[in-house]
Amino acid sequence: MSINFHDTNHANYDTRKADSHWTTFVKQLIGNQPIELAVDIACGGGIYTNALIEVGAKKAVGIDFSEAMLKSANQNNGHQQRIEFLKGEAAQVPLPTHSVDLILERALIHHLSDYSSAFQEAYRLIRNGGTFLIQDRLADDCFLPGSSTHIRGYFFQRFPHLIDYEKSRRPHHDVIVSALKNVGFSQITSHTIWEKRKEFPSKTDLLLDIQNRTGRSLLHELSDKELSELVDFIDKSINFDRAIVEKDRWTIWQAKKATYG
Repeated sequence: MSINFHDTNHANYDTRKADSHWTTFVKQLIGNQPIELAVDIACGGGIYTNALIEVGAKKAVGIDFSEAMLKSANQNNGHQQRIEFLKGEAAQVPLPTHSVDLILERALIHHLSDYSSAFQEAYRLIRNGGTFLIQDRLADDCFLPGSSTHIRGYFFQRFPHLIDYEKSRRPHHDVIVSALKNVGFSQITSHTIWEKRKEFPSKTDLLLDIQNRTGRSLLHELSDKELSELVDFIDKSINFDRAIVEKDRWTIWQAKKATYG
């Protein structure tokens, strides 16, 4: 019962804002690089397209292959004059060659069977001296113990069969670095960030969020019965009912296109 990104019931991925810690972290990564145009590939509901403006981009373009997601993104656009949303795919972006200063691909590559086409397209788009950011979770990021801040860990504790599924779709660091080098990127570094996913006023609100599978593609691998069992398990594992700040650990790869490339 995998998630359908073309479903018109698309609110799951567009009802929050990027964590301010994420914005600060990305600003530090890119330093003083001027950003005339930034592109958010696989933008979903446009959360991080908007965040790229906060990072410092004068204009941002969100790209997605889903009409439903693009409709949602336009409805949730907080920077109407500076953001545009276009239909496209990671390997086919409707923008000119050497026209982009910064590309973000967040939570995308674990959906790809091969990175080369997407990375080659990013290399085509980026101007010399530009930056490519990839954000995703490695297996090591996912399988940390469950806690009142790291809710994802409970999923695997209650349903260990999800571990093999998660491993199968999670990227490998060395494969990513090799694919980036193969298309011409250099100065490749990786960084770990704990990003606030959402703040819940109470445990009850968290449990409802999980029951609704809100913004969690992994939970679409569970039946309704299993999902109810997971909610009960988390309810018993967290022994208080006050505000909860949920965080996920991510890895961000930064790569540069050489000024002579």
